Amino acid sequence: MNSENLMYHEKFDRALREMHGLFLHPRKDLVILLTGASGVGKSEITKILEKKHAAPGSRKHIQELMPVVRISAKNQQALGRFSIKDLWANALRKIKHPLVANGASVKYVPTSELWYAFELALTNMKTKYLIIDEAQHIRKVRGGDANA
Repeated sequence: MNSENLMYHEKFDRALREMHGLFLHPRKDLVILLTGASGVGKSEITKILEKKHAAPGSRKHIQELMPVVRISAKNQQALGRFSIKDLWANALRKIKHPLVANGASVKYVPTSELWYAFELALTNMKTKYLIIDEAQHIRKVRGGDANA
């Protein structure tokens, strides 16, 4: 779905307005779950909100202000399973963190260190909103629900 060619449906438009309102008037520790059938525009809403609330001129780099960070928990592996370590490594790649610069391998970096680096980066970039798109895939991590 491409936002330039998007035909707005009443429910989509209402969901977008409500989400935008939550972004304009955030509450501490608010978690929003956006659900719906496949293809109804959930990911498109997150892309629109990311673009609308991004810092002017943001190049999505760890040393810059980045009030909205949108990552995807979608599996990148062919077997349909991925690890929480994969999620944090991909999140660090999204913000161009030095820990994963130039395609550096994270094979020997503990998962807890990747998570901490991402959390610290979000704080340093003054991130207000973390959007995890395709979050239902987190339930498919290696080790099952306990690891998720």
